[in-house]
Amino acid sequence: MPALPTLTLYRMNGSCTLATHLLLQELSIPFTSVIMTFSPTDGKVASADGSISAEEYARTVHPNGLVPALKITDPTTGETTILTENLAILSYLAELVPERRDSLVGKTPLERATILSWLSFLTGSIHGQGYSPFWRPGRFINEEKYPGAKDGVVEGAKEKIVKYYAQIEGRLTGDEKTWAVRSESPTGVDFYLYVFWAWGMETGSDMIKGYPKWTALVKRLEQRKGTGEVMKDEGLKLMLEGQKL
Repeated sequence: MPALPTLTLYRMNGSCTLATHLLLQELSIPFTSVIMTFSPTDGKVASADGSISAEEYARTVHPNGLVPALKITDPTTGETTILTENLAILSYLAELVPERRDSLVGKTPLERATILSWLSFLTGSIHGQGYSPFWRPGRFINEEKYPGAKDGVVEGAKEKIVKYYAQIEGRLTGDEKTWAVRSESPTGVDFYLYVFWAWGMETGSDMIKGYPKWTALVKRLEQRKGTGEVMKDEGLKLMLEGQKL
């Protein structure tokens, strides 16, 4: 097996980068974390320890000042590449361990396309059209120019989230032995679904009652040792811990 690249993940606890963190743990791939946070003064992303300012991060790591970003250093040449966007990062990591590649990338053209379809939907629709405007409406509207318009942006985002969550529940089988795409093992899709289930709980949705098939998938993920380790590392509790199912 060729040597793995040296990886540095720029992540934020509890954010969409949790999906990447979970997949790295699943694959036992060593990496270094740079934990980022929103600046209390301007809301931009900078390192939590103050070692990377928002301006430096945007200049040298992620041009849009967002997470995740994955710095990849080739062990042979020392060449460094920075990869952004969860869809790309999850797809890249799924290729790194040959003995797990088929289970994570898909064994057939249709499985591979289905995984990409899911990841595109979660990234572009749920995150891009739902949670981004819900939590950061200022990115989508100039309130100085359009006073009060943020409220409409947030309401529209809520409607999108509800619509897309119903679609997720409809796509899942609810079978206790089946993941979102493949029956044998979880893929990056399942880890990403875990993030959005958690966000639903965080924003007040009754995820357990309203989305039983999705909740069953989350339960299976939380029964995996790695999930508990990642959540502890991020200072979070398991979502279903102490919950009545």
